[in-house]
This record gives sequence, structure tokens and C-alpha cells, in this order.
Amino acid sequence: MSTVNKLQLLKVSQDWLASTKQNRVCACQNAIISDEVLLMKEGANTFFHGVVNCDSVWTCPYCSAKKSADNCADLKKRMTIHAEQGGTFCMFTFTAKHKASHRLDTLHGGMKKAFARFWAEGTVKRYIRKLKGVAKATAVEITVSQENGWHPHRHVILFIKSDDEELLKKINLKFQKLWQKCLEKQDLTCKLDIGFKLDYAKKEKAKSVLGWIAYYIAKFSKEMTLSNIKKTRKNENFQVFTLLQVPEFDKRYDWAVRRFREYARVMAKCHQFFYSRGLREMFPIEEELSPEKDENNVKTPLVGIPSNVYRRLSLDIRSKLVDLSKVSVSILKVYLDNLSRKFTWFKVRYLVNNPLYVSIINGTKKARIEYKERCFVLECRRLEREKVKADVNAGVYFSYLTTKHLANDLYNQIGA
Repeated sequence: MSTVNKLQLLKVSQDWLASTKQNRVCACQNAIISDEVLLMKEGANTFFHGVVNCDSVWTCPYCSAKKSADNCADLKKRMTIHAEQGGTFCMFTFTAKHKASHRLDTLHGGMKKAFARFWAEGTVKRYIRKLKGVAKATAVEITVSQENGWHPHRHVILFIKSDDEELLKKINLKFQKLWQKCLEKQDLTCKLDIGFKLDYAKKEKAKSVLGWIAYYIAKFSKEMTLSNIKKTRKNENFQVFTLLQVPEFDKRYDWAVRRFREYARVMAKCHQFFYSRGLREMFPIEEELSPEKDENNVKTPLVGIPSNVYRRLSLDIRSKLVDLSKVSVSILKVYLDNLSRKFTWFKVRYLVNNPLYVSIINGTKKARIEYKERCFVLECRRLEREKVKADVNAGVYFSYLTTKHLANDLYNQIGA
């Protein structure tokens, strides 16, 4: 999904949730927290620095895509480490029977209690020990349809060291009956072969051991973390963000709005993806072992946009700035020059070759970065009051930091 589409869906989500208490989503990419918004580049990613990010995985298509991609990459790395140590995987899928009259809070709450009861059973713990299970990762996914209503389900990847297929088949039958009993205690039910499914890494999927392990690492990690871009098997089933694409003239529009608001209310304080205790320490990745930043993923400021100019930018212009900066800086500059000729109020400054900005933003510790950024903003305000008379209302924006002696003074005051 392109940046344009994600920002357009974010605008629809904000409009639908404006009458509710979802202020966190409504401020995403709109609320400005600094005097100047920076278009930043970090590796292959580009983003706006100085605006609010809601980080909501449930109701924000823009932030959810970033969080899901990060979770997918993180899970792949930890699964690869476990595979290199001689381990393998199996995936459990839990669901319950549902219909259109069911409310989401009833289904999700009942399944959550049944899920906790299932893992507390002594039978489950005994079979997990036989599989030599060491850790697990859990993901929550929800779809909806007009015919069958809400469909909440959970995926669990179990990190195991035993590849006994006969034992796994036996466990599948045992766990199906046990899951059905746990649901019945919460006034829910399911079919044995549908309510619980077990999938494991089958060696016949590839010719080599590395081949089938890589196949299932890719398959399981996508199934767990990329629910926002998955496609349902039936056309009448919706991923939740697909509800945002229903047009106003569609007869399903009012139904989609009601369902999305119910979904936002119920899932507001829930976790979408999480690891079991000790998994991160058991399979540490390189970024955790070596906190030094990669030279290829250094934050580089490209363009500085005054806050009053950023507020006037349309959704299309913001998304084009992000997309063009991923392609080439020279193409981005041409596009900005065209905007400045088209709009008299559009004034920006280029920061690609500004070593002062780079030295402040790319620190070794997060606290030091934030402190120097605050000092930088305060010092800019003081210099603007004392030495610059900027007529913002007339659209004149002075780039006083390009003056050499001012930049040197500021650099010496803030520190290397």
C-alpha cells in the first residue's frame, strides 16, 4: 500500500472517529509539536519529524503498516536464530463459532478468557514439554462480514525443538477437544476441526532443510504480523482497514461506519502482537547486542518546513513529498521548486548538506538527542528574536542558519 493510500485511509479513520474519544488517532500526522517539521530519511524509510504519530495498530492505517513491518522483521530474525540452533516451529490458530448478532466485546472477551484457561491446563503444559517448547509469540487478528459478523482469532507460533510429526498429529486431536471445552465454559462453541488448527513445518515442502525452514519462517511470520494487508478468502469478508475503503454511495457504508467504531472502542487497550516472557533474551538480535547505529540507517534531514506552511499542505502534497524522497533527492527538489513557484506562501529550506543538523539528530543516546533538539529549538527562537525580523504573514522565511558565524556559535553553545 502506497503512502498516498495510507494517508487517505487515515483521513477516513479520523473522520469516522471524530465524534468518539479516539483523539489519539485524530491527531496523527496533523498535530505539530515543533516550530518546524522536518522531512527525514533513515535508510529506505522517509517520514515527517515534528508531528504526532499515534502508533495505533488497530485504527491507524499509517502507523499500523510501520508497526506490522517492524514486528514481521523482528519475528523473522528471532525465528532464524532458533532455526540455526536446530529448532523448528508449529503454529496454532484459535477461533470460535460466530454469527451476525454477536457483539465484538462478547466474542473477543470470551475468547480471551478461554485462551488464558487453555494455556493454564496441565494437559497443554505436559504436551508442550514433550515438544520441548521454549517460547511462543501471539498475534490477534479480526475480520468482519455482513453475513457472519465478527471473526476474532488468535495465532500462536511455538518455538520447539522436537519435529516428531506423529506427536504433533496426536496433539492436534487433543488440543481440539480441550479448546472446545474452554470455549463452552465461556458460553461459546466451535467445531473441532475449525476451532483449533495446528500447522507445522513439513520437510517435504522443500528439498533441503534450510529450504523448508525458510519457507515456514516466511509463511508464519507474515500470517502473524501482516494482518492489515492480508486478503480474505471470500469477497464478503473484510479486513478492518478494508472497511475504510467503502464509498459513501455504497449501501454498506453505514454498516461499515458502525462496525469500525465498535471495533475501535473494543480493541483500544488490547495488544495485537506480543512475545512470551524470556523470548527476547533467549533469541537476541544484533541490534540488541550492539546498540551502535548502522551507518546505512542514519537519520538525515532533507527539508525543513515551517509549521504554518505544513498546516496548509494538502494530503496529496504531503504523501508526494514522502514518496519522492524515497526515489531521489534531486526529483524532490524539482517538485519543491515547482510548488514554490505555484504558491507564494510555500517556502522551505534544504538541509541535506547541513552538518550541524546531522550532528544534533544522530546522537548515540536517545536522551542526549532529545535534549540537544530542545536546546536547538530554544536557541533558534532566541536568534530569531534578536537577529532576524521575519514577516511570516507575508510568506517571507529567512534561512538564518546558513549564515556561517551563527551556525558556528550555535554549534559551540550546544556542543559536539
